[in-house]
Amino acid sequence: NLIDQESSVKTKEWWENYVKGSKFRGAKMAVIRKAVNKVLKSETHKDVLESLESSLELAMTLLKREMSEDRLAGILVIAEHILPSGKLDAQANWKTALAQFGTLY
Repeated sequence: NLIDQESSVKTKEWWENYVKGSKFRGAKMAVIRKAVNKVLKSETHKDVLESLESSLELAMTLLKREMSEDRLAGILVIAEHILPSGKLDAQANWKTALAQFGTLY
């Protein structure tokens, strides 16, 4: 995958020094963003952003993974795709999202 291909030992060491106790492959943020956008435009995932439920499911799946690049990808799905879509504007949708986010801790 793109993140694995674009990872470097130097970047891995920088991330792990900056975020102590985390596991990184060694991809830069721009690569993670590019990978998220590529996946969301792919044939297998192109419909994910159409519903709040499937969007949150993808984000939550990524946030629960061990590798920090996956977690950052989940944050990007929320920050750059779900929030700008306006799907979380309704109060009921926020309650649904917050209940899911609460399972992370």
